[in-house]
Parts: sequence; structure tokens; C-alpha cells
Amino acid sequence: MALKERLGFTQEPLWLMDGSAFIFRGFYAFQNMQRSDGFPTNALFIVTRILLRLLREEKPRHFAFVLDGKGPTFRHDLFPLYKAQRAATPEPLVQQLEPIRRMVTALGLPLEVSDGCEADDCIASLAARYRDERPVVIIGADKDLKQCLHPNVVLWDPGAKEEKLTTLASFTAETGLTPAQWPDVQAVIGDTSDNIPGIPGVGPKTASKIFADFPTLEDIRDGFDRLPPNLQKKFEQHLDAMFLYRQLTTLAIDRCADLTPERLSVQPLDARTASTFLQEFELRALSRELAGMVRNGHVQVALPGDASAPMDTGAMAAPAAPSTPRPSDSGTPGSLFGEGGVPLPWDTDDAPRNDAEHTPAGATGAGGTLRGMPGTHTSQDDATAPAEAASRETGSPPAQSAIKAAPEAATDDASAKSAKGAKPVSEAQARKRALIQQASLFDQSTRRNDTVATCTDPRGLPPCQGRDIAVVPLCGDAARTCPPVSGTQNGSTSPVAFAVAVAGCEVQYSGPVQGLARHLASAKRIATPDVKALLRSHAIWRDIPGDRWFDLGLAAYLLDPEERDYGWPRLAARWGDMLDRSTDNPGLLALEMAQGMAGRLAGASLDTLMRTLELPLVPVLADMEEAGIAVDRTAFAAFLDEVQHELDRITQEVYKAAGGQFNIRSAQQLGELLFGTLGLPTVGKTRGGQATTSQDALEKLSGRHPVVDLILDFRKLEKLRSTYLEPLPKLVDAAGRIHSTFNQLATATGRLSSSNPNLQNIPARGDLGRRMRSCFTAAEGNLLVSADYSQIELRVLAHMSQDPTLLAAFREGADIHRRTAGLLYDTAPEDVTPDQRRNAKTINFGLIYGMGPQKLGQELRITVNEAKQFIERYFSRLQHLRNFYDNVEAAAREQGHVTTLAGRRRLLPEMHSENTQLRSQARRQAINTLIQGSAADIIKLAMLAAHDDPVLHGLKARLILQVHDELMLEVPEANAQAAGERLALLMSEVRPGGVTLDVPLLVDWGAGKDWGSAH
Repeated sequence: MALKERLGFTQEPLWLMDGSAFIFRGFYAFQNMQRSDGFPTNALFIVTRILLRLLREEKPRHFAFVLDGKGPTFRHDLFPLYKAQRAATPEPLVQQLEPIRRMVTALGLPLEVSDGCEADDCIASLAARYRDERPVVIIGADKDLKQCLHPNVVLWDPGAKEEKLTTLASFTAETGLTPAQWPDVQAVIGDTSDNIPGIPGVGPKTASKIFADFPTLEDIRDGFDRLPPNLQKKFEQHLDAMFLYRQLTTLAIDRCADLTPERLSVQPLDARTASTFLQEFELRALSRELAGMVRNGHVQVALPGDASAPMDTGAMAAPAAPSTPRPSDSGTPGSLFGEGGVPLPWDTDDAPRNDAEHTPAGATGAGGTLRGMPGTHTSQDDATAPAEAASRETGSPPAQSAIKAAPEAATDDASAKSAKGAKPVSEAQARKRALIQQASLFDQSTRRNDTVATCTDPRGLPPCQGRDIAVVPLCGDAARTCPPVSGTQNGSTSPVAFAVAVAGCEVQYSGPVQGLARHLASAKRIATPDVKALLRSHAIWRDIPGDRWFDLGLAAYLLDPEERDYGWPRLAARWGDMLDRSTDNPGLLALEMAQGMAGRLAGASLDTLMRTLELPLVPVLADMEEAGIAVDRTAFAAFLDEVQHELDRITQEVYKAAGGQFNIRSAQQLGELLFGTLGLPTVGKTRGGQATTSQDALEKLSGRHPVVDLILDFRKLEKLRSTYLEPLPKLVDAAGRIHSTFNQLATATGRLSSSNPNLQNIPARGDLGRRMRSCFTAAEGNLLVSADYSQIELRVLAHMSQDPTLLAAFREGADIHRRTAGLLYDTAPEDVTPDQRRNAKTINFGLIYGMGPQKLGQELRITVNEAKQFIERYFSRLQHLRNFYDNVEAAAREQGHVTTLAGRRRLLPEMHSENTQLRSQARRQAINTLIQGSAADIIKLAMLAAHDDPVLHGLKARLILQVHDELMLEVPEANAQAAGERLALLMSEVRPGGVTLDVPLLVDWGAGKDWGSAH
């Protein structure tokens, strides 16, 4: 039900929308939404979607889309620091402001923006001016707008996860305040987003209590002596300032005087202009939505010749695209990676014509005729066929061809009928026909669901030589989570089927995989959801050169590394909506996805990273997974026996110290013992309100009672037993090797992870770690060579920050932690104690990961205040680091992302969050991504160098493992020394982003029969 009906309005309301607020919300809600040439469209999409919903459901007659004006306002004159803390508007958002204005106008909606006037002030002025004449609905979420509430004014936020409606009655019931009090309350609380200080230490809860007894600021001032002593102390220094703050929080009601009812009238939308615009910005889902609104009469449309047509269509021209051509700008054949990295359109000029002699052998239509397949007829209506044909000839989207042709065709048709003396058409019929014609502008944006051919012989596949194609596994090992279809692989126990698409044709192939791979080998580019899965499924795929592949999952990951699912079902669902392509056509969908993703990669300057690092790494990981690492089953069994014996011993010690038996693995029983029977202090609560017995909690209680330290020892061994010693031997294959899976799409920083099993979490330190690693061995006659970077992240930090102390220490080969400790403790490096060096090491690494005073205090076993002093001293002695962190934060706020040395990008929308905790988290992520992400770039480049190095090939060395900053080779024993030296040299010469670091990359290496002795 429409809002005006729910509220029982008897008059048509005036709708006032805070456009600026929704633009910013849309921009930060959907960070990775772009046109195929990289032009951002996230804010444009959100705002247009909300406006379409408003037009469809509410059908407003009087409306204003209000934006903040340029330049300072009266608040800046009153308080120069007003909004002074805000960073500049991100450029990707600035780029969308003009298109948003044009879209609003295209929809026939009045737009208001006045220099020197904030949107809230204009809205408040219009609401005050017209509220006695008609109901007013303010569309917005800004808390300042609550002061506009009135018996005839409501505040509505339709863009939230759940609609939020605030009326005068609900506001009063919730707050106990009147709208007139709201500026006073906000003056006391303050507003960090606008840099209004407020009264320090007074929050919403305290303010509500104050205003229950003192309704206005004047009452607070006059009754100051009656305030509780603690509040008097807070207010006494701000009694004058709070009146200034109220001037800042009070909305003006004397703005936008020229907005008469006539200027606020909604005009009929121009369907042609809106359609062109939505197609231009590739907002296909919104185009479908608007098409339905037009067809169903949910929106008033400006018909040809209407005096009320709202705008000149020329005003809707899109912003200038980059110098490289967009897909719709040319019909020239090209590839996924055209010149400059921007994709050219899928080539069709050399496609076989619609002649029987060109029909692929063995291709048969499935479920109907095959659109676009050579040798078949299209099943579309004749009326739409010319537009489709024009689309194929020009390389332009079909909708654009239809848009260009429709008006002229209609005019010619009408003239012809009139000349022949056809029966006159009534005005109502003419308008109806015109409406249908307007709706037809959107016909080509309807989700496509093309029929496909099937074949079992490679000769039935469409020609692909020199062309861009897509292949999507539908079942079999390579498909992983893809839905199965019928079809069998000759001689294989696992059925195999693939959707193959090229130049508008899709074929579902279920013949021999060898024939398919050989057929596709001549393609220019091959798009597929998961290249590594294909390479692991059959050796024949490795015959295709690595630079031919385009990995859809990998591309999606680089564009948005915060996602957690890059599998085909998820990608197909998400991109199918954006591209208006049915998931029933996986091949054609994959083909279009590759084109769109390639453009977005280029637009975000990620194409080089994709092409030179991430894609080449895929076959490296596939080879490593296939190689695996040998396991000594006997050593595993012996170690498991020892650990189990030690667990049994500790269990008895725990029972003895506790005075009785209990279930050590039960958190509840352990908690009852520690905090009940033994009376130890609680150090935290679970979500259920129980005292926590987590690892961190027990470490804080270490030394308080023997049971605590015994439990810590028990848990360490229990984890070793349950996570590694028992399950790992079950994963060993017949050749005595374990094959881990290396995950390239798992972390936002770009670091690799491993699973099934997770070898990156194998303990590394202490006797247990060495003993555990000694269970991983080399095959008979071989040795393991392990090489790892020394302090790689600190070296990256030194390079990026250009801190003289760090640079000098690494260049001189000094002990960086000892050098830092000398600065922190004002002592010569040679006089630094082991404890001082250990503290310096903790802070050196901790600050990279965003460690704060509380965590540092826990690590060093000092108070939070002492930890704060430690951090302050650290940055005062290493001033370049302070500047570096500040500059990273400022750049992240301005750009909305950070970029590693090799060009990896991580979006950080929470840098602009009003939530302090989220903002702090984003700052930590910015630093962590820059340092850890750049270190990840370096180790990946080292992997490429080692895998492809001819010298290591000659030494028969094989890369088998990567763990954080460590690489491992398996090599014949006689070649181990040469292979270790070569690997260390290759790793030290890595140049991320083509840049040589300003500090040497030091590599330590060793060789041994097992991992423990090699590392």
C-alpha cells in the first residue's frame, strides 16, 4: 500500500527528498559498481532505483529532489570549523553528480540546488511554507530533519534495510521531546559528522534526562545551579558556546523562496531519453523496471508532441568516456584485453553467415530454434528482428538500434496509412499506440534466455580461431559447484559437459574433453569461471598457453576482494541480473561477464595486476597442488603416541590440582572450577553472559593457579592432536603425499591461504613446531630447500615510509629490533637488554597490524597508560612513520581505497563511517593492506620467478609449497646447494610494480631431508 494511503492523506502531499544524503549512501553502500569502461555508477544506481520505486508506488504530483549547493553556508560564517574535518568528496562520487541530475530531470522530477544552501535548509523552508496547505513527506534520514516534524509533516526513509517512518507522534513517544527542542538537544550532544563539538561527556541518554527538567538551553543556563555537580562541571565552560551550537543545528526556514507550486510539479517522463540514459550507463535492471512501469501505466509518459515534455534529449548525453573506446563505440573485432586494457566488442564480422553450408556438424537445437547460431532461424517476432540484425551489424546494443529506428518508423507508417485513405485513428487510440511504442523502447532490455544447440563432436562447435570465447563446465570435476546436465565423457567415470559460447552462439558440448580443448586452443581468449579447476581436471587443458585464459572468479576477486564467494553460481546470479542474461545460457553469460569485468579491471587500473601476476600464478598453484609434499607416516604415528601420552599425564595433573575430576574440554565445567571453586576473577563474558574460558582469558590468568597453566598446556597439545596429527595422515595418497589446495581468492590483502589441509598453520616455533614439521619429508633421493624473506613486512614499511632509521638499519644489516629498542629506551644498541629488544619487536610488528594501547599492554604486560606512552615515544622517535600513517589515512579517506606496490586495490568505504569503531577498523585495514598486501605481491612474484626459472628447471627443482613468506622446493640431493642459492637470488631480485625496494630483500635458506631440518 502506498505511503499516502497508509497515512490517510486526503490531499496529494508534497514530497521533499534529501538527494545529497541518498547519493552518499548509495556511493558507500555499493563500492564496486561501474560501467564497462570503469565509469562509476553505484550512487546513480541507488538513487535511480529509489526514484523509480517512488514513481511506481506513490505517483507524486509535487516533488523536489534537493541537493547541497556549492560554497560556504551561513554556518561557516558563524563557525569556521563547521565540517572542517571532512575530506574532499571522492572523485568517483563527483563524477556521478551530473549524471544523477540528468536522470532526475529525465524522470520529470523537479531538481533544486542553490549555492550556499544545504539541502536540509531548503527542505525545512519548503516544509514550513507548505505544511498548512497540504501534507509534506520528507524523504531522508538526517537526524536534523526531525525538527521539521509537524502534524502535517512526516519523515520517511525508504532506502534503509527496513523502511523507517517518523511522525510527530512517534517522535514524541520515542524521545519525550518536541521538534522545537531538537536543535537544543543536538547542540548539547554535538555532531561529529559536522564538527559541532557539543558539551564534552554529554551523550543522548544524559541529554534526554537534562531536557526532561530543562526544556531549552535558556532553562539550562538560568537553572545552572540546579544541575548535578558533575553536569555543572561539564557545562560551565560551554554555557555561551552551546547557543552558537544551536545556531548551527537549527535549520533555516527562509530559503528557496522561488520554488512555487508550479515549479514543484512533476512532469511526464520522456521514456526515450530515460531509456537511452539507462542503456548508456548500463543500468539494465533499472531499464527493465522502468519498461514495466511504462507498459503497466504506473508512470505518466510524455508522448510525442506533448507540450509538457520535460527536457531536451540532448541534455542527457553521457559524460565523456576514457580515451580508449567503449564496447559500444566500435564494431572492430578485438579481445578481452584490447589496447590499453579496455575490451573491444566481441568480434562478429568473420562469423559464418546464415547459410546451410555453414551449419556446424552435429549441432542440433535444444528446446527450440537457436538464436544467433549459424544455419538456424531466429524465433523472434518480425518487428524486433531488424533491431537485432542492426545490433549484430553495428556492434551496438539492440536497444540503441531500436531507439534510433522507432520514431521514424512510426511516422512513416502513419503517413502511409493516411495516404491510402485508411480509417482515421482516434486521439485515444493514437495515444495508446504511442504509449506502446514508448514501452517498446525497452523491449531489448528484457532478460535474454536464448536456446542453445547440443553436440558430442568437436566439429559441431562454432569456429573460434582468433576469437574470444567462453567455456563453462556444467558437470564433472572442473565444474565443482556448477549444476550438472546430461552428457558423458568417453572412458571417464565422471560425466563432463561444457557450455561453449562464441560470437552470440552457445553450444552445450558433452563429447571428449580432449577434442574440446584442442578445438579451443586456437582461440584468442578463453573466459571460464575457474581456470585452476580446469587445469586440475584434465592434463589436456595445460596445453593451452596461460596468457589465453580469463578467469572470471579471479577478476571478480580483484574487483571486490571483500566478497567471500566467487564460485560460478554466485557470480552467475549476480552478473546475470546486471547483464540481463539468463543463467540458463551460462556460456553467453560468461562471455558477457568477461567483457564487462575486463573493462572494469581496466577502469580500476587492475588489468596489469591481473595479466602479469594473478593469472600467471594460476598454473603455478595448480602445479603445486598436483605435486604435493611427502609425509612420513611412521613419524606422524610416533609423534601422535607421544602427544597422547603427554595429554594423559597433564590430565592427571589437572585433576590433582583441581581436587577432583571434571571434563577438561567442557567450557562450562572449566568455568565453574576456575571462577566458582577456585574463585579466580573473571576477565570477560561470553555472548550468553557466562564467564569466558577462551585462550585470551586463560592467558591473562596465567600464574594465578597451577590449573590455569596446565589447561593452557593441555589445549596446545590437544589442538596439535585434533587438528594435525590425527586428520593429516588420512589425507595422504597412495604415493605417500599430501596435496593441499592453495586459495588465491580468500583474503582481502592478497595473501594466499591453503586448505584440505591448511599447511600454512602448521606450528613453526618451539620443539613442538620443529617436531611437527619434521613429519613432512622429501621423496627418496631428494631434499627440501626452504627459503624465506627476513622481516619482509618491516622492509616494505621502511620502503614506503622512507623512515631514515629503518632504512639505515636494513641497509647496514643491523638488528632492526635492537636499533628500535635503543631509540625507545635512550640507550646504545649494544646495551639493549633481551627484554627491551623483545618489547621493541612486539611494537614493530604490532603497529603494522593496527595494535592499539590495550592489546600492546596485554602483550607487554604493562598498563594501558604505559602502552600509550610507549606508542607515543615510538612515533616521536620515528617521525616519518607517523607521517606515513597519517598520509595513508588521508589518502584512503580521499580515494576510498588503498593500493599495494603491485597495484592491488582494497576498497575502504568505512573510512567515512560515522561509527568511530568502524572508522578505526578501516584505518587499521588501510595500513595492514598496504604492508601485508605488498608483501603478498612480493612472495607471489617470487613464486612466478621460481616456477618459470630455467636454471631451477635444469636442476630438476620443483616448487611444492608456499607458507606466508617462505617458499619450498623439492630437488635431487646433489642439486640442493645450487637450487637454494638460485632460489634466494630470485627472491631477492623481485621488483613489485617494476620498482626496486630502497632496502635489500634478505633471504634465509636451508636444506634438509625434512621440513624441520630445512627451515
